[in-house]
Amino acid sequence: GNNTLWLGITVGTDDEMAPRVQLGSVPFAVQALTVPDGSVTTGKIADGAVTQAKLAVVPQRINCYPVPNCCFDQTTNGGWSGDLFTCSFTAPTLGFLFLSLQGAQKTDNAVLPCHFSIFVDGVNINTATRDMPSNTHTTSWHPSFMADTVAIEAGAHTISARIWSAGSNICSLHDPDINGLYVPTG
Repeated sequence: GNNTLWLGITVGTDDEMAPRVQLGSVPFAVQALTVPDGSVTTGKIADGAVTQAKLAVVPQRINCYPVPNCCFDQTTNGGWSGDLFTCSFTAPTLGFLFLSLQGAQKTDNAVLPCHFSIFVDGVNINTATRDMPSNTHTTSWHPSFMADTVAIEAGAHTISARIWSAGSNICSLHDPDINGLYVPTG
């Protein structure tokens, strides 16, 4: 409670330095009311203080498409093609991928279907919709759209598109893209 205390400094036998500094106290301070904008800088954060556990994991958009975005033709005897195009995605926690494959599809034989599917880490996630045939002919086009959801672990994942064609059918997928959303659960 004494507000008349001052700090003075002398060195050796020299006179006291000026100016003196008045001493005070704040015995009843409860909280800092504000932290000024920009006052917490990188230099003020201790190394290792900000960890993954302290960061909020938020949903992220997924966009995957070939460059250049063009066309793929496939002729097989009932087998899946290799990856037409791929992209990588790293999930920081457990979560779900909501993905859709879009593009224009064509087949040269309406009886022998073409199938288009999304693969995550080499596993077909469109198992319920992959056998959707293309009912189009050589000059008929329509957009294909299929969507599915897959649970994923934390870590790196590969997302890709593949074509399956029956017999000697030529299947084409033009201007495709896979897009969707990653939603964390962990």
